[in-house]
Amino acid sequence: MKTSKKLLLPATYTLFMSIGITFVLMQIYSGSFAESFSLNMTELGTLLSCQFIASIIAPLISGRLSDVIGKKKVLIAGIAIYSVG
Repeated sequence: MKTSKKLLLPATYTLFMSIGITFVLMQIYSGSFAESFSLNMTELGTLLSCQFIASIIAPLISGRLSDVIGKKKVLIAGIAIYSVG
């Protein structure tokens, strides 16, 4: 039990750092991303806004889920989903 608690903090920190880095990289490369997919500024802004809105809504849903099924299961599922997507 103590080992899993010791690993939980570094895993959570790594997850949040990688999410933060993803947000920064999306902003930096948004111009080349828009050119690659032929997006205009409105479509690009909508795409970046959806990512931001999802980062607000996801903790609300995952918080409720962690109360119901447990924090560890939700954290592992979140890391798995983030890794795949």
